Amino acid sequence: EYIMLVGPTGAGRKGSAMGHWRNLMRGWDVSEGIDPDWCNNNIVGGLSSGEGLVYHLRDEMVNKDGVVIDEGVKDKRKLIYETEAASMFQVMERRGNTLSAQMRSAWDDGYIQVLTKNFPVKASDAHASLLCHITPEELVLLMPDVQCANGYGNRYLYCWSLRSKYLPDGGGLPQWGQVVGRLRSALNQAR
Repeated sequence: EYIMLVGPTGAGRKGSAMGHWRNLMRGWDVSEGIDPDWCNNNIVGGLSSGEGLVYHLRDEMVNKDGVVIDEGVKDKRKLIYETEAASMFQVMERRGNTLSAQMRSAWDDGYIQVLTKNFPVKASDAHASLLCHITPEELVLLMPDVQCANGYGNRYLYCWSLRSKYLPDGGGLPQWGQVVGRLRSALNQAR
């Protein structure tokens, strides 16, 4: 899933939801996190190139003599969290940048690759999810027409994010209650 949270700066509260979710997964608000290892190792950010994306999801690399030169990435599930999607669109505009093409391929079938002469890198069976934030003005100004035309933009689920009320003390922390046990059970069953 590629999810873009769209909302006004300061009133959209786009980052608050991620903060609460991360606390639940890591275990800061509950005695033991749902999956702190995955949360600490599989949430990444800073998309800057298609080659970088492939590298962080790469398969084992073997040279022509059959010697393993890179063990690759064992867990190919990544949640790419970008608090400023505007910077991602600006990177895509750089001449020769392959981020858009690699993100489309990752979304389509989880197989992405960079064909270079000396060290071709590929990632098969990769599962890259993207969660990013943007203001409506930035979305209109920065998503290039080519990204709309080439299908990049239609791979997103766009969600409007807006604060419903102003609370002087922030409304307190969520009460996780029974959701913790249910999430742990679902995760164990999925494994």
